[in-house]
Amino acid sequence: MPDKSEAAGQTEQPAPGAAPAQKGAPDAAVGSQAPAQGLSVGGTTRPPRLPRKAAPPSLLGLSPRKTMLLLGAVAAVAGALLVTVIIKFAGDMTAPIAEGAPKLAAEFEERANNYTIRPPVNWVIEDRHDGANIFIKGPKERGFPPLIVVSMEIKPGGIESYMREHKGRIAFQAGQITNGPKDSKDKAVKWISEETDSIDGCPNTVRLEYECNTVMNDETIVRVRALQYIMEDKPRFYRLTGFVSPENFEKYLQKFEACMRSFKRTPLPNAAPQVLP
Repeated sequence: MPDKSEAAGQTEQPAPGAAPAQKGAPDAAVGSQAPAQGLSVGGTTRPPRLPRKAAPPSLLGLSPRKTMLLLGAVAAVAGALLVTVIIKFAGDMTAPIAEGAPKLAAEFEERANNYTIRPPVNWVIEDRHDGANIFIKGPKERGFPPLIVVSMEIKPGGIESYMREHKGRIAFQAGQITNGPKDSKDKAVKWISEETDSIDGCPNTVRLEYECNTVMNDETIVRVRALQYIMEDKPRFYRLTGFVSPENFEKYLQKFEACMRSFKRTPLPNAAPQVLP
């Protein structure tokens, strides 16, 4: 026998075969309309049909499930874009601004000494037709303005003997230029660095940096810093030298390097073909 709680949770059903209560009959206990009873067909009572709940309105005619998926995708894309913007903004605030490679002008061909070189854009080439040097002049600066000199000379021996002679000549010439007794000759030239390198496939190439005194056209004595590449191409030796005031050296270093590394030798005229062994 079910207890009272179970009875309270069940709907009283008519006995099998009993006629359903008339629609609209008053409820003696409550005095209101009684709940609709099921229909009895062949002794079996069917439960009443409840009205369907109205579906919630959908976005763009999509089903609720597809609408939720669409909204989730939109939120994910928006979040990703926001993160990208934040990262880019932070990177722009902290990353250093890298300067691009210096722009170079078209090749200049020196047919007398069989090479080509590309000067920095807007620098002026002066060829004095002395058979040994060309001058590439940069913009005006206080002190000694930037200048690149390309030289060629023919000497016996290799790069080691040439460097000894070349550095001795620089020291001697610079030592003759002093500002009076206060300048000692042993400080007239300062060797900063010397290392091996390669330009245009020349393995016997030396990269040299130094400071020395020089004389301007108006006889003023100024200090210059030089970057120089010396290449052995027996019996020829090429020198590429960039001069500028020491305080402007870093400003023009990249242009010196770019111009000098554009140097290329050209075939000698009427050169005899090599005979392979």
